[in-house]
Amino acid sequence: MVTEPSGALHIEGLINLRDLGGLPIESGGLTRHGRLLRSDSPHRLSATGRDALAAHRVSTVVDLRTDSEREGRPNPLLDLPGLRCVHAPIFTDEDEFPAGMVTAADVYTWWLRDFGAGIAAAMAAIADSAAVPVLVHCHAGKDRTGVVVALVLRLAGVGVDAVADDYALSGVQLAEMLARDRVSAVDRGMDETLADRMFTVRREAMVETVARIESEHGGVADLLRGLGLDAQRIDRLRRLLVAPDWP
Repeated sequence: MVTEPSGALHIEGLINLRDLGGLPIESGGLTRHGRLLRSDSPHRLSATGRDALAAHRVSTVVDLRTDSEREGRPNPLLDLPGLRCVHAPIFTDEDEFPAGMVTAADVYTWWLRDFGAGIAAAMAAIADSAAVPVLVHCHAGKDRTGVVVALVLRLAGVGVDAVADDYALSGVQLAEMLARDRVSAVDRGMDETLADRMFTVRREAMVETVARIESEHGGVADLLRGLGLDAQRIDRLRRLLVAPDWP
């Protein structure tokens, strides 16, 4: 397994996997490697890739996908001994995009506003992990994963620019996949303007999302308290990427 400066990890069957270590913290220092990983869906993992991920000693996998996504693309990690897999969907198969969504930031803040139970479940699953690293994924590892990861990064004190830079890396790693998914989404009826926004990674979308978290919720900690997370879980999330030892 080779780690690049960007945090990208190379495991056969994953195209958007990276370690969230090495990001600058506003008060000084860098986030710690080997604590939090983000990726696309693991359903493409080969036997070699699965063994490589197991060797990386991932403790918990948090799956943000819907039921139909999981049924159509099963997770091959479910039967790995010692690995805790948590299903924490942000939204369900029945939820539809409301009118007026024109940017990715609109969609992300809609999730934070109207799908608090899913956001809280995902954050609790990370906080409750008995060990690290924790892997968070959705389908592409860009949108739902991007929002959840951004919350953890901001709690750790990572600046907005660094959060947005990490988010933007998905556009590089997912270029071919996003082009295919855009065509599929439009064929299913998604508005073309929204599809262009959702299947193109613009770092300003994450900058705007973080700004809205501050203006609409008072910051990440207040957002999570409002969603019902207790102080112990919020503290564990805050320490995940910065504490010498965790938990």
